[in-house]
Amino acid sequence: MNILKEIFLFPKTIKLLLVSIFITRTTYFMVWPFITVIFHDSYNLDSLAIGSIMTASSLISVMAGFYAGNLSDKIGRKKIISLGCIFAVLGYLALAISNQLYLSVIGLFLIGLAYSYTEAPCRALMSDLLNDSTQRELAFQTRYFIINIGGAVGPLIGITLGMSAHKSTFLITAITYILFYLIVKLTFSEVMIAKSPKAERKHLSIWKAIATIKKDLIYCIAIISGTISYIIYSQIDFTIPQFILITQSHLAIKVITTIFVVNSVTVIISQLILIKVLRNISIEYRIIYGMVLFCVFQLFIYFSNVGNVLYLILLIVIFSIAEAIIYPNLNIQMDRLAPEKHRGAYLGASSLTILGLSIGPIISGFFLKETTRGVFLVFFLICLTVIYLQYVIIRNLKKESQVSNE
Repeated sequence: MNILKEIFLFPKTIKLLLVSIFITRTTYFMVWPFITVIFHDSYNLDSLAIGSIMTASSLISVMAGFYAGNLSDKIGRKKIISLGCIFAVLGYLALAISNQLYLSVIGLFLIGLAYSYTEAPCRALMSDLLNDSTQRELAFQTRYFIINIGGAVGPLIGITLGMSAHKSTFLITAITYILFYLIVKLTFSEVMIAKSPKAERKHLSIWKAIATIKKDLIYCIAIISGTISYIIYSQIDFTIPQFILITQSHLAIKVITTIFVVNSVTVIISQLILIKVLRNISIEYRIIYGMVLFCVFQLFIYFSNVGNVLYLILLIVIFSIAEAIIYPNLNIQMDRLAPEKHRGAYLGASSLTILGLSIGPIISGFFLKETTRGVFLVFFLICLTVIYLQYVIIRNLKKESQVSNE
């Protein structure tokens, strides 16, 4: 109950932002989990080709993300988020009306840009308006929580209305981003108010921002760790649906829908419990514990027969608990490590972690084509890499603490 009271005490802008995120993500999840099926059925593409297209889209997001975050430090979060909404509307409209592969690819690229121009500025905005680190952590946890509510509700709505694998559903998503745009333009007056006391601070050019962040060893390691973590996260959007499409093609839509609903519901329930359970554990150790669960998932799905849907659901529950631990805490880790005066630039640089979503489909596409099940053994080794990097961060933070105490 105390948590709900704290959320209600958030500034109006943050509450409107959370509502907008919930609406857009719900409509997004009505069809996006089935994007690989749509591309496979509409254009007869194999898993490697689909992975390459999705990788190219994510690469655009990565390249634009750092620039968008840094620019939001200079001209304000509101303008950049508004521009991101416009990119989203155009991208989803392109996917909805397209009967040509090139137009669908353009749509994906625009959605990649939209992600860059909304993600980092929205996170920076939340940090701008919440000075207390505990409040910021709760805001990031709440944001991830409502995204997963959308992830649970969206596929159910989509499959109930018979829209789960139809491109026309993208029209609904485009409409919700128009609504998001109007909310930003008409009600986000607090954005500029929040920034006005800091308006006179020196703004870093894009190249100076890159040079500054390159010197920050711990932040760079955190970005690398986050990038690899998102390679693993890409499994839920690409590897697992493609694996099911290959091994159980006749049941693909129903099984994929079930998996996404189970994933989101498990994350929602887990977060409610984990926020309290993990409160006194450091961010780095939370991420390590989550990665251990990911390792368990990879080994079980590699060595077992997943033809049994109930067994597959159990494995998805393990994956989802790991996800609930890791990904909100990755955002919190980036926020805590970012200096306040260059928060937009640093959080923009953290969008480089989305490169993992670009690389993941390529890795999955290649190994699914060559070995099918062997892809999960590859991801097990990738999980071990993240565990190692988090230990490196812990060691360097201890060194910094010792130096400052001296």
